Amino acid sequence: HQWSMEAEDTADDGFPDGWTDGWGNSGSGSRTVDRERTAPHLIRIFVQQGKHLRPIDYERLHARRAHAQDELHVHTWLDTSLSEVAKMLSEVNVTARAPNARFSFSIVHVDSRNKYSLRHIGDVHADRSGPDDDMTLLEAEFDASGADLLDVAVIT
Repeated sequence: HQWSMEAEDTADDGFPDGWTDGWGNSGSGSRTVDRERTAPHLIRIFVQQGKHLRPIDYERLHARRAHAQDELHVHTWLDTSLSEVAKMLSEVNVTARAPNARFSFSIVHVDSRNKYSLRHIGDVHADRSGPDDDMTLLEAEFDASGADLLDVAVIT
C-alpha cells in the first residue's frame, strides 16, 4: 500500500489515524479513490456510432500500431462511473449529445489465446436513469494497467 500521510495509530481499524491506502480506504471498506492524492489512469476509449468495433478491428489496429479515428485518451480514476464516462463522451462527441443516446459499454481485452475479445459491462441512457449508471470501472473489473480498452457504441 501507498500511504498518503503520516499520523499516529490510535484507532483499531488497521490504518493509522488520517491515513488512507490511496483508494480513500481508512478501514471503512469503501472503494472510492482519493482524487486529490491519487493520479488518474490513462484509458483508451474507442467510440463508434451505432455499433461496437469487432475483435478483428482491434487485432488490425494492434498489428498496424495505429490509432483509430474515434479513439480518445482520457485520464480518469477507477471509481469513475459509466454515467460519468458517458457525460465526458457527450462533451466531445456530437452523436453522444443526442437526448435519446444510449451508451453501450464493453471492455476489450486480450484473452488466454492471445485474441481480442469484448465483454459487455453495461448501458447508460441519456434520457433516463438505469441500473448500470453507477457501475464503476473498478466494479466492471477494468484493468487500467493498459491491458484493457473501453469500447463504447453510441446508439441513437
